Amino acid sequence: MTTSKPQREISTGEAVVRFFGSWFGLPLLAFGILIVAGIVALAVFAWPSGTIVVGILVLLGLGVWRGFHTALKDV
Repeated sequence: MTTSKPQREISTGEAVVRFFGSWFGLPLLAFGILIVAGIVALAVFAWPSGTIVVGILVLLGLGVWRGFHTALKDV
């Protein structure tokens, strides 16, 4: 029996950067941005309380961006 050497653990930030840095990740990221833009447009034009929904989505987006920016710094 041969034992394989254990693989190095990678951090979540490194995994995110590797994924979005690949050619597969970039179109997926663009598609995700389009989906979010569509949700925001629906929130603004379909509901009277659209501004509240947009505010929540903006805060979530800023949180995700902040996390992604921090992940890039770690690598």
